[in-house]
Amino acid sequence: MFENTIIAFEKNHYKKDTDLRFIEVEILQPIFKENVWECTLIMKGYGDINQILLGQTSMQALSFTMQHAKFNLNLMINDGYCYFDKEDNTLLSKVETLELLDATYGIGTMLDKAHNKAIYLQYIRRLQNGKGTEAEQEIDINYLRKEFLNPQIIDYIYHHKPELSAKEIYSKAIVYKPIQL
Repeated sequence: MFENTIIAFEKNHYKKDTDLRFIEVEILQPIFKENVWECTLIMKGYGDINQILLGQTSMQALSFTMQHAKFNLNLMINDGYCYFDKEDNTLLSKVETLELLDATYGIGTMLDKAHNKAIYLQYIRRLQNGKGTEAEQEIDINYLRKEFLNPQIIDYIYHHKPELSAKEIYSKAIVYKPIQL
């Protein structure tokens, strides 16, 4: 009865250089089948997805679906796409686009420690490999400086001898505790 009912949707434009994409996200009503709840995620415009996510409760299935949608949008942002407002002809920065995703999908869904670590490692690796434009690298640097209390995070990436792996940099940066005077 509820199998094809759309309970949430989002339609936005994302842009990278001259590539403009119209992204559609649809979440269908969770249904109970064979002792498990199923929730369907449909995404079009970037790595088209039509996937069923499972949960022990309808809320868990819905939460997993929201997490998966946000995760795939994060992948797109990490590939260089940012939110684009066609009416105002305005392109948000990467940080602003991530903040918009947090506002839309909630910060609790994807910002657990494991997810944060994966995102931080991606930023560190991207900087180590010199990926992106100078402006994009500056955004990544500012993001890492904002996220870590350790003032040496960027020095670990560029100036540490011997060179550290991304995981070693993360480990050094995360354990830093400032001393109160």
